Amino acid sequence: MILGDVLNGHFIKEIVQDKNRIISCLEIKRSNPFNPWSKLVSPNDLTTTVAKNIIEGTGNSNETTFIAISAAGVRESISSTNLLMKVLIPNSNIRFAYKDLENMEDVLSNSSLNGLAVHLVTLINGSGKKAIKLIDFYKLTSVISRANVAKRMLDQVDKKKAYFNHVQMIAE
Repeated sequence: MILGDVLNGHFIKEIVQDKNRIISCLEIKRSNPFNPWSKLVSPNDLTTTVAKNIIEGTGNSNETTFIAISAAGVRESISSTNLLMKVLIPNSNIRFAYKDLENMEDVLSNSSLNGLAVHLVTLINGSGKKAIKLIDFYKLTSVISRANVAKRMLDQVDKKKAYFNHVQMIAE
């Protein structure tokens, strides 16, 4: 196990140097994850800063696959979300996380890395035994287990596939 500060560019460079597959499951945290208006407890540019550090640490190599979690409703996928999310995103503190994820995706899109942003719907605990599917719309009932998110990301990073900065929205 390697412990360090993910916001420290030197630390990130040390751990990603000579790696050609990287997965990031970082997200901005709030003091109460169930309250969209609760106070942020992490920097509001966390994923963007880490993505920049990873790109720099890998030398911006197109031989590197970088898969990161993002959220359904980030960027153009906002039009593919339910009404509740369309109201919550701009009117609560989750807007800071969505802005950070949007900026992270922009940084990834402008890099040479083979990037994939996985847009998650509502996260739940679960066994990960349900089938994972790509979806076009985030319904109120759309969910994905943390186990299935991990499974999908590990499956995608091992594929000999070029993503070139694509986005996938997944659910069960």
